[in-house]
Amino acid sequence: MIHELRKRHFEVRNQFDLPVSYEDIVIDSGLRPDLLIADVLIVEVKAVRADASCLSGAIDDLLKTNEEEIGPTDQFQRTCY
Repeated sequence: MIHELRKRHFEVRNQFDLPVSYEDIVIDSGLRPDLLIADVLIVEVKAVRADASCLSGAIDDLLKTNEEEIGPTDQFQRTCY
């Protein structure tokens, strides 16, 4: 995934300590994102069993809940195998 993103000229960082900050407060939270793309998008890669159809509703709900923050959900392909 990193290779493909970099081929498309995205800046990608992976597995590094990412402090959390709010106003003038910085917290060393131990957050280590799988990927940080263009200093904007955090991606956490997860693996699930092949029959994860029970998760598709939860994924839909999560995307709908965060639509204002992440943009339109129609850009996401949601496929359960």
